[in-house]
Amino acid sequence: MVSRLILRHAVTALYGETGAGVRDGLRHCGARSARLAWLPLMAMADTVTLRTFMSQEDVHYRGGLVAGARVLGLFGDAGTALLLETDGVEGLLASYEDVQFLLPVRAGDLLDVTATLRSSGRTSRRLEFVAEIGGRTVCTARAVAVAKQFGSEGEG
Repeated sequence: MVSRLILRHAVTALYGETGAGVRDGLRHCGARSARLAWLPLMAMADTVTLRTFMSQEDVHYRGGLVAGARVLGLFGDAGTALLLETDGVEGLLASYEDVQFLLPVRAGDLLDVTATLRSSGRTSRRLEFVAEIGGRTVCTARAVAVAKQFGSEGEG
């Protein structure tokens, strides 16, 4: 049985100097940097969820809006974590299908990004992604990933 992790990505940039409690907690869990850490929360079958705060550094547009590309990058991180759990390799995302941005993402939002394994071929994996803020879906996508060990540069 393969375990999955829900991970918490804590970014203390939002808290500035008042984030001493968060920084102490990160040090307690063994993080080298008080800036960020990944903390395992619970196990689920065929699913990985990453939780991250959107900071001012993620802002790309006026009004504190975060670019959709940042959400797609988090989909890639969740897909990589899922492939590591299921196949033991990082794999590569070969394509995204049907990406839908449904609501805006802003600095200060706590974003939950979930990757779910929908089907497996010999080396291909079909993944489904959902990004949520407070239970409201802000973005969805489907993707095809290649789950195989890639060697040194130039090998494919």
